[in-house]
Amino acid sequence: MRYIARGGHIEVLEGEVPRRAVIVEFPSRQAALEWYHGPAYTHARAIRQRASTGRLCIIDGVDEVPLE
Repeated sequence: MRYIARGGHIEVLEGEVPRRAVIVEFPSRQAALEWYHGPAYTHARAIRQRASTGRLCIIDGVDEVPLE
């Protein structure tokens, strides 16, 4: 797991402004699901859900493609 973005300034160009955004990279979808359902995050998730509301998504990545 590697943090790509965590907090910081958000400039919304379209849509609603999120209060906070975090982007985390996992080596695979399976690794992300194992983390989400694993014991460490299961405990943290219960605390987070009592203290806040939010959205959590898994988005498949892509191979690096050069922009033209």
